[in-house]
Amino acid sequence: MKILFLTVRADLGGGPEHLLQLIAHAPEGSEVYVGCPRDEPYHQRYVDFLGAERIIEIPHRSFKLSALRALARVIRQQGIAVVHSHGKGAGLYGRILAAITPAQSVHTFHGLHVANMAGRRRQSTFGWRG
Repeated sequence: MKILFLTVRADLGGGPEHLLQLIAHAPEGSEVYVGCPRDEPYHQRYVDFLGAERIIEIPHRSFKLSALRALARVIRQQGIAVVHSHGKGAGLYGRILAAITPAQSVHTFHGLHVANMAGRRRQSTFGWRG
């Protein structure tokens, strides 16, 4: 099976590390590709596992139509069956790609950023006063 993992972050963090673990433990016989920004340290770690030819560069935490077109082109050319997105930004790419290509979409939720929410909203939504 051919899988395209997507993340809009490849800097330090739990999401990029989670993705690295999925790549490292992908089922035997699977062919893995990654769409990610050229952030360090994880961009290079993904290249080390997969080779540069299986990495599609997308912008850091930003949606660009040019990146969407590049990802769709790779999905069609390589016959990728599954797009597995990680986090809300990558989820947007993944859902659109599933609608415009033959690939199926899987999404892994990686949490909410409550620090940017206003006090009452954060407190009422999550019971968190931090």
